[in-house]
Parts: sequence; structure tokens; C-alpha cells
Amino acid sequence: MGKVAYQLDIHTFHSFVNIVTGEIGLDSKDNSLENFNQNFSEYKEFLSPKTALYLDEFQDVFQSSMRLIYNLLNHLKIRKIVAVGDDDQIILDFIGADVKYFDYFWEYLNRNENGKKAEYQLLENYRSDSKIVDFANHFGNSIEYRKKRNRLAIPKGKKERGELKFIKVEKCQHLYSTVGKEVVKINSQNKNSTIAILVNNNIEALTLQSFLNAHKIKAHLIQDRERFEWKNLLEIQRFIEFLDRETEFKTAFQKAKEKAFSEFQNSKNLDKLKKLFPLLKKWKVKQNLKILCFLLMRSRTLFLKKTKIITKLLLQRYTNQKVWNLTM
Repeated sequence: MGKVAYQLDIHTFHSFVNIVTGEIGLDSKDNSLENFNQNFSEYKEFLSPKTALYLDEFQDVFQSSMRLIYNLLNHLKIRKIVAVGDDDQIILDFIGADVKYFDYFWEYLNRNENGKKAEYQLLENYRSDSKIVDFANHFGNSIEYRKKRNRLAIPKGKKERGELKFIKVEKCQHLYSTVGKEVVKINSQNKNSTIAILVNNNIEALTLQSFLNAHKIKAHLIQDRERFEWKNLLEIQRFIEFLDRETEFKTAFQKAKEKAFSEFQNSKNLDKLKKLFPLLKKWKVKQNLKILCFLLMRSRTLFLKKTKIITKLLLQRYTNQKVWNLTM
């Protein structure tokens, strides 16, 4: 992509709103999207101009995120819009995600794009064998309101049929032995096979692991650690809070560091916090700008209230530098 990559912004709805407003993190009663939509006029001038909007996982759009999309489209004068989604993969229905927003968005494009729109369906399944695809088609017919109108297909030339088996377990306590025995059977037929088991909770995972290990099958848990972000450590968050409270820029870093070290002197993660400071020293900027930039990226409301000029200058200066990615 070359230099074009520097012109891309990739966000979730919440991360986009948090960056513009300066809010940090989410709470159990998060209403940041609603608040942003209600006060959109206050933040419009801080939105960088964009010519295209790409909306991935559109099936998980809900009321507040849909309203945010409308606000951005109406203000940014987007020239190209791409919305990609699969109504078979909705996972946020518990907060209001619904396939009806596909229709609402289509109607919006009818009104505002003068009919210049097109719909494409990607119906070839490259991941699954034919038996699984056939079952998916059969099951899909039982869904009352579904956007997919055509059957899924496998690529031409793919000969693997695959295997699909349903096992009915009469009592929950028999689940582990039933599934475990099936895995043992598959493993005995093909020692080189790789088997993945999806379960509902950690207890089920640990129980099945113990069962398989007892049958001399080397089973291990797969834990997703890739999404964990360093800045989400409590120690890092508290340091940021201490830093935000300081008013004297020249001493802010040192005072915040001392308070954080004092509070977490017995923490196992203290070394993680200590690793932050050598990285900060590598920034080739003056001390006052270093602090301004750091505070800006963590709590922009500080500058939105004091001076919009400083905010814009710092954004222009640091947005495309490595420093920005380090702390966001």
C-alpha cells in the first residue's frame, strides 16, 4: 500500500469515539456512543476528512452505531461507502444488533446516493467441505428472516466431502465422556490428526482436557492473548490517571511515576510499568511537548477545554509517528 497506509484509520465504533472525545476505556453501563451522537456538533471540527468509509462486520451494527454512521456520512461527505456483513454471524444481538439495519442502510443509500449502489453476495465457501456446507444450507432454510437468498456452494474442483456427525447426549454429566470417547476414536484412526473442541466455559475446557490427558492424548488449552493490550494493565491505567491530574508539565512525569511506584510496590506487574519509561525517553521531542502529547493521546478533553489550537497542532505533528501507536 505504501504511503497510503498512513491515511487509513482503523477503529471499532467505541475506540473511534474514545479517541475523538478523550474518554478512556469502557464501563459496564457504557453510553459513549449515545453521548457522542447527541453532542456530535461539538466534535465535528476534530474529525479528519476522509473520502471512503469501509464498514466491516456490518451484521453487528445496532441503533447507536447506526446513528454514528449516519452522522459521519452526512458530515464527512464520503465519496465511497463499502459495508460488508454476514447475517449468519451476528454475535451482538444481545445489545440490539439486527439484520434490519441492512435494510435501513440500503434505504439511506437510495435516498442519498441517487441509486448509485450495488450489492454483491460471496457465496463460495472455501473453508468447509461439502457436507458441512449442505447442512448449513438446510439449516439456513429454517431461519425466518435471512438476507442470504441463494445457497452456499463450494469451489469447483474441491472433492473432499468431509464428515458431519450429530451425537445426542441424554444427561449433561455424560457430555465429557461422550465427547472424549469420540476424540479418542478419531485419534486412534489418525494419529496425525489435529482436533479442536469448542466449549462454553473454562470448567468444561479443563474437564475435557483432564479426560483426554488421562487417555494419553496430549490436549492443551488455547488461550487468546493477542487482544490483550499493555495499556489495559491496572498499573498503567493508574499511572495515566496520576499523570492526568498533574498541572505542572515539567514535574508531571516524575510525580506520576513516584505515585504509581508507591501504590504498586508489591505488584507482580510493576516491572511492566517500569518498562514504559525507557520507551518514553526515546521520543525525540522536548520535555514539555512529550508530556503534552502523552496527555493528549490519553485524555484529549483536557485540551478540548483549554485550547483547540494546541490539540490540532499536536495531532498533526504526532499522528503518523510511532509514538502514537505506542500509547493508543
